[in-house]
Amino acid sequence: MKNNNHLAWNIHDLFIALIALIPVIMAAVFYKDLPDSVAIHFGVSGEPDNYASKSSFIIVFFLMNLGIPLLMKFSKFMDPRKQNYEKFGKAYLMIRYLIAVIIAAIGVVTLLFNLGYDVNIQMMVLLGIGILFIGIGNYMVQLRSNFFVGIRTPWTLTSDVNWRKTHRLAGPLWMGAGVILLICAFLPGTIAMYITITVAAIIVLIPMIYSYILFKNGNT
Repeated sequence: MKNNNHLAWNIHDLFIALIALIPVIMAAVFYKDLPDSVAIHFGVSGEPDNYASKSSFIIVFFLMNLGIPLLMKFSKFMDPRKQNYEKFGKAYLMIRYLIAVIIAAIGVVTLLFNLGYDVNIQMMVLLGIGILFIGIGNYMVQLRSNFFVGIRTPWTLTSDVNWRKTHRLAGPLWMGAGVILLICAFLPGTIAMYITITVAAIIVLIPMIYSYILFKNGNT
């Protein structure tokens, strides 16, 4: 039984890596069609504001798109509370898949832009982040105390009760934030930027403050 579980994880790891590397594979296939200088960063207006050589583009995307999934793969083995990962294994796996899909999608959109396609980068990025927030928020309540994923404050990390209550609040909050970002994707750049920054601050600060209040009130 242990061997089957080990094989299943290997298969998932392979799929996640392949998904994350889709834009790198596409860039290699269409390498000759890419301009010598490719856009790698975009401003609020959606226009590129930083460029790199196409070879650097491929190297950076390879390291980033493969590095993030690999970090999430091995983080649970480095975590002092690695035994807790067994309690939310499915949720953690789904989050790994979700992150791989989103970074791959953003990479593909960036590649298409550099190939001359009419792509609204800002819209695509906000849609991707919105979906990511909804997905993570959906699984957040299933997370258990660890040092890599979730709302990690001094109070959640020292109390399982504080952790659970904080994540019950944070889950719907993140999902709501994701929906707002999906709407922001269709708003003008400056407005979308201000709303996105505000939403990001809210979903970080409110769970932290709530966690502290629970601690002060003795809900640990």
